Amino acid sequence: MKKRFSVLLTLTLAFSFVLFGAAGNMNAADDGSETKKITTDEGVLVLDSENGKFRYQLDARLYLDAAYYMDDDEIIDFHSGSEVRRMRFALKVTMWHNWLAEIDVDVADLEIDINDAFIGYSGVENMLFRVGQFRSPFSLEELTSSRYISFIERALPNAFAPGRLMGIAASRWGKNWQASAGIFAEEAGVIDEETGENSDEGFSLIGRFSIAPLLKDNKVFHLGVAYAYRTPEAFSEDRVRFRSYPESKISKIRLLTTGKVKYVDHFNLLGLEAAFQAGPFHLQAEYINTSVSRMADSGEPNYSLSGGYVFGSFFLTGDSMPYYADQGEFGRVIPRKKGGAVELLARYSWIDLNDLDAGIEGGKGNNFTLGINWYVNPNVRFMLNYIKVNNDKFADGDGDWTVPGDGYDYDILTARVVIYF
Repeated sequence: MKKRFSVLLTLTLAFSFVLFGAAGNMNAADDGSETKKITTDEGVLVLDSENGKFRYQLDARLYLDAAYYMDDDEIIDFHSGSEVRRMRFALKVTMWHNWLAEIDVDVADLEIDINDAFIGYSGVENMLFRVGQFRSPFSLEELTSSRYISFIERALPNAFAPGRLMGIAASRWGKNWQASAGIFAEEAGVIDEETGENSDEGFSLIGRFSIAPLLKDNKVFHLGVAYAYRTPEAFSEDRVRFRSYPESKISKIRLLTTGKVKYVDHFNLLGLEAAFQAGPFHLQAEYINTSVSRMADSGEPNYSLSGGYVFGSFFLTGDSMPYYADQGEFGRVIPRKKGGAVELLARYSWIDLNDLDAGIEGGKGNNFTLGINWYVNPNVRFMLNYIKVNNDKFADGDGDWTVPGDGYDYDILTARVVIYF
C-alpha cells in the first residue's frame, strides 16, 4: 500500500510540476518577451502563450460510485457497496500550433493504468493524424467521454467495442461529417503474467464514418457506421472472449460471458448509429454485430453475436447536449441557469452472447434503466440510475454460477458523483 501511495503522490506532483512549469516556460522558444494567459474553457483550466503557439490543459476527474443490488443472495450475492470508480489525471498539449500530445492515466485502484498516450499532427486542413494509444474509431457511445455519457455506465453492447488501442489513425471532416480510420495493435501493457512468453500482438483495422444530414436551429440528426477487422490478442492462444457487466461495476460478477472460445482466426464488427436531438429532447440508438471466423482446419463452426440499445432523455430545464460534427460526437452539457440542468432518462439495452447452433452459450440479457442527472455546473454532476436486469438461463458466468431454469433477474440502484476539471 505504501508503495502504491508513493506512486500516486509522485504522479500527482509530476502533473503539477509539468503544468505550472510549462506556464513559466511556454515562451522559452521565443525571446521571453511574450506573456502567458491562464483562462478557463467550460470549467477546465487552460494555459495559453500570448503568441498562440502553445496550450496546456489540465484534465482531472473523480467518480464516486455506490450500488445496491436487489438480488437473491441464496442464488447469487452481488455484494452492494461503493468505490472510487475513476480517478484520472490528464495533460493535453498543443505545441507550435499543429503538434498535439496527451497523457492520461487512471489511478483509481492506486495502480497506474494508461488510458491515452499519443502525439498528433493537425497541420493539414480539416485533418488530424495520431500515433500512440487512444480510442479506436468505433461506436458513438464508446467514443463519448465518460465525463459526458448520459448514464452511469455504458450500455450492454459496449462489450464488443474495441476501445483504446495502440495504433496510428487519421481523421478528416467537413461541415457536417467526419471519417476516421486506423491500424491498431493492442492496449498498452498487455502481458502474460503467468508465462511471460513473447507472442505476436493482435491486429485490427478499424474505421468509422458519421454524417449529420440535419444540423441547424438546435436540431441534430446523426447517422454513423463503423467496421472493425480484428485478430485474437497476444498470449490468447487464438481464443476470444466477450463478456458484459450489468451496467454497474461495483460488483465484479459478470454472468454474461462466452468464456474463452478456441480456434479463432479473426472476427468482424459492424456498428450502426443514429441520434436525433431537438432542443431538450435527445434520442440515440446503436446496434453492433460481431461475426467470429474459426480456423479452417479446426472443424469448429463460425458464430455470430449482437447487441444494441436505444435511449431517450429530456432536460426539464431546457438544456441540450452540444454536437461536434467534426468528431461525430456529443459533448459536455453547460447548464444555462444558475441552478444547473436536470435531465430525465430511460434506456433499453440488450446483448445476445448465444449462438446455440455453434455451441456458444454466453447468455442473453436485456436491461431497462431509468435515470436522473443533475448538472450542478459544468464541473459537478449527480447521477442516479435504477436498472432492471433480465437474463436467460445461459447467463451463468460460463458455468461459474447456478441459475434458475428460466434465468436470473434482479434490480440495481446505483449512484455517482462526478467531479471533473
